[in-house]
Amino acid sequence: MPKWKVSLIGNPSHLRTLVNLGVGVSEESSGFVLRHSDLDDQTDGAVVRERAIKMVEALNGLGRLAASTFHPVTVGGVGATHDGGIIVVPAPVETRIGTAEPRVVISDPATGRPILASPPPHFAKWLALAMRDSKVHRALQFFTVTPASPESLWKVYEVIRDDVGAKASVISIGWATEDQIDSFRSVHYPSALGDKARHGVEPSRPAPRNPMSLAEAQAFITHLFEQWLASK
Repeated sequence: MPKWKVSLIGNPSHLRTLVNLGVGVSEESSGFVLRHSDLDDQTDGAVVRERAIKMVEALNGLGRLAASTFHPVTVGGVGATHDGGIIVVPAPVETRIGTAEPRVVISDPATGRPILASPPPHFAKWLALAMRDSKVHRALQFFTVTPASPESLWKVYEVIRDDVGAKASVISIGWATEDQIDSFRSVHYPSALGDKARHGVEPSRPAPRNPMSLAEAQAFITHLFEQWLASK
């Protein structure tokens, strides 16, 4: 079977965030590439590209979990060597990666050798989970929206809430309190978030007594999301 290599397009600093997660992304002389065993059971390059796009959609959400400033990356060309020949599936529209940023390497003062941090193992697990669980994949897609919006954050909450049964289940499990969820409702209210609110007019239900800012709402959903993923 061929060993596929998928080129990735995006800001180098954000691509390096994915490299550090241990999810199959690496930086090579040709640029940033994705290699994954889930791609190597196919011989059709077009199918591999579609699968890689789905995988990168999940990776973008994981990148956002790892770094709140992360911006999504995209799939470029796809290639492999198989049976002595080369299979290439070019990107529909070629996009140039900007000039690479200088790489910052932290070295051990005693030896001068680079200190290589071990990637967090749960991110590889969460990627595998997203590829087989449509709810996880969907939540990661909503979480990837840049910049985070009240609508995208509420959609992530809805996926998690409905997956465990109801708001009461989220509370009983211990992932959030009643007061935290009530404060999170502020994403709906123009009186709390102005024009950024999820609704254009004030809902009939009274606004939360202790509304969250958009940054607080993003931090709340990030924490809730991570607990949900860790439970699966």
